Amino acid sequence: KKEFSILTEFIEGNTLKAELEGIMQKAKKHDDSKKGPGKAGELLKLAGEKIALLHNAGIVHGDLTTSNIIVQWPAGDKGELVSGSLDKKSKTGKGPDARKARKGPVLVFIDFGLGELSAKIEDKAVDLLAFKKMFLSTHFGLAKEWTGLEKAYSNACSDGPLVLKRIPKIEARAMYA
Repeated sequence: KKEFSILTEFIEGNTLKAELEGIMQKAKKHDDSKKGPGKAGELLKLAGEKIALLHNAGIVHGDLTTSNIIVQWPAGDKGELVSGSLDKKSKTGKGPDARKARKGPVLVFIDFGLGELSAKIEDKAVDLLAFKKMFLSTHFGLAKEWTGLEKAYSNACSDGPLVLKRIPKIEARAMYA
């Protein structure tokens, strides 16, 4: 009888959803609502860039939500270590030197169960549209930050402008479905 096992890595950090909710709670307490994009805007721009990297590699996630993105902060930023982050000073990107030297958060995408390989503009647009709808319904207090994500995505994705141009067409089709 053969035995098989599946090994998974525990990924340290909070979900992007939890991070954004924490930022909103803090903003309410300190009345920071009139400030610029701040940390939430920066996290969303980073998410746009990383989604673009997936799409550039021909990977469509299929279930993009803020619950399927883990935010890892470098040591000293929030007191947490980041596992295996790449760093210019570290050739392997592993070990304590790589974790300490890196600046800014790392986003780790999880749950690719509905994912697929596709270079189609339509598939990428559907992926991004599903994320947009989820984001705007869950994080409606941050709706104005969505344009920053789209801009970052457009700048980083080789098909970015075409993907963003396709979204309204998909939305129009869905109205009559």
